[in-house]
Amino acid sequence: GIFFSLSGIAVAVHAAGIPELTTGTGLAVIATLCCLAVPLIKARSARITPPPVRGGENTASAHPFSLAETSPSKMDASAAEAVWAHGRSAALARTGAYTGLAASAGVGIAVVLLSSAHLQWAALTFALVCAATLGMYALRLVARLDRAALAIPVVAILVLLCAVAQEGSQPMPLAAFVALLTAIVASAVIGARCPKKLASKRPQNLLAYATYLGTATLIPVALWVSGIYERLGIA
Repeated sequence: GIFFSLSGIAVAVHAAGIPELTTGTGLAVIATLCCLAVPLIKARSARITPPPVRGGENTASAHPFSLAETSPSKMDASAAEAVWAHGRSAALARTGAYTGLAASAGVGIAVVLLSSAHLQWAALTFALVCAATLGMYALRLVARLDRAALAIPVVAILVLLCAVAQEGSQPMPLAAFVALLTAIVASAVIGARCPKKLASKRPQNLLAYATYLGTATLIPVALWVSGIYERLGIA
């Protein structure tokens, strides 16, 4: 749903006269930044209500093993199953949201990379920044499905970047290949890491600073690749 919604909005914006480069850049940036809001999706906690006490149940002391005494435990079990079902649905919703947003960002980056015949440094930098930011978002997640939902599109983006970079100048293919190799190694580390084991405080702080830096760099690089700086006479 998220992927088709964002893609439909991007198609409508492009049909309104916005250039495809600007449309793809905006789609990639919005989809990447929206990943920060996905952890806000939480399950509604189900309340375990005590069973109603009837007068006839109080007089059932003559039958100590009657079914009336086992009904509260059954109700507690059913309420616990309802809580688990709510948590499971929320987890699946988060995974689906990450998948849709990462796929939308990948489509936007693909539009930016394929918008010109020859790859430009601005498009290369934008693709690398988006991929690095999504990768750092994946490193901060705990659930393996959530991490895979972000890591797989990152690798796909870098594979496309390596293919497109072959038409660019000489440093571009090397930079794209190094980025792809780094993403593959990082994906292997992400997949091998146990989600229940917490990292030490120093790597967590470094990851938080790197994530903040990548997030803050998205919009300036997006303005660069969209040609805003050239129009303003900054470049």
